[in-house]
Amino acid sequence: MSVDHIAYTVMLEMLLDPKGATAARIVQETGLHRHTVRRRLADWHNRPKPLIYVLKWVKGKNGHWYEVWAMGLMVDDAPHPGPVLRIESRRALDERKRIASGILPAQKKAEFSEACRQRTLHRPRDEKNRFIPIPIAQRSQP
Repeated sequence: MSVDHIAYTVMLEMLLDPKGATAARIVQETGLHRHTVRRRLADWHNRPKPLIYVLKWVKGKNGHWYEVWAMGLMVDDAPHPGPVLRIESRRALDERKRIASGILPAQKKAEFSEACRQRTLHRPRDEKNRFIPIPIAQRSQP
């Protein structure tokens, strides 16, 4: 048996697992080149009767979505969750940095998020979304 044959056998066993496997995990376990693995997955997926399907999508640390492949009967692929907006990933990164630096302990995270949600606009608005003037005496001084 050649090394490639053994690697493909391991790859098939990983795809038969009910949890499925990502391309990165297959590369790590088999030692095959990532382009070889992706090409083989695409070949098996783009057939008249596909051998594999996308079981689910998982989100990586960098915010990208990765396919979890599985082998089995003809099943529709899991729908793609859609793109992650840059502002969403930036907010998540900022929150992780705050928690890691100790500025915001994990137990106070919920309290901080709730306080942010309860903040009002700088100036109140009426029912037609027009600014309500605030008398000078009631304005806060910076």
